[in-house]
Amino acid sequence: MRIYISHATDKNYDFREFLYEPLQASPLAKEHIFIFPHERDYGSEPHNMKDEIIRSSFVLAEVSYPSTGSGIELGWASEHGKQIFCLYQYGRDYSRSLLVLTKHIDHYSGATELVQKITDFIKDNPQLR
Repeated sequence: MRIYISHATDKNYDFREFLYEPLQASPLAKEHIFIFPHERDYGSEPHNMKDEIIRSSFVLAEVSYPSTGSGIELGWASEHGKQIFCLYQYGRDYSRSLLVLTKHIDHYSGATELVQKITDFIKDNPQLR
């Protein structure tokens, strides 16, 4: 299964440490392909993230920080009928406009819980496979 990861690139949020690394080190990474949009340098050629979203089984959105880019990605996912699962850090808030795109919104308090919530989401949605 291909899972596209959408998130903010806010200067106050180290997405590599708190999102990419826990997912890459998790058992999920052995079973699924994560698409980390800011993991590699695409050089001078623009990389079409919309195509990556279309090819993905679902979109996992870390929504603890507002992001115009992530909002655009979630719009593309919705437009193409992709399931969207939003997670936000306990103690933070998320935009209520996400409720128009998905009913799957949950919070987490650390890397272990983040991975567990994603694992549970996949198990609870067998149609994603």
